[in-house]
Amino acid sequence: MPEICSFNGMSIKIIHWDHLPRHVHVMIGSSNAKITFTGEVIKGNIPHDKLRILKEWLMKREVELNNLWESAQKGLPLERIEP
Repeated sequence: MPEICSFNGMSIKIIHWDHLPRHVHVMIGSSNAKITFTGEVIKGNIPHDKLRILKEWLMKREVELNNLWESAQKGLPLERIEP
């Protein structure tokens, strides 16, 4: 599972050939969650303050995330994006 970004103690990843809806996997220590590009928690949990920061980041990086999702679906290498 390639890491596309890490900041504030969060490791953010996208899995190749993953299912819809478009989402990221977020790991914070022993906590992890699947979170849509709109900030909805699909599975798992992360601290509320981290989720708030992540939602802001998701909104700022929407275009880049969608491009990475498309690349992942095609099996292409994923580049890292800025925090």
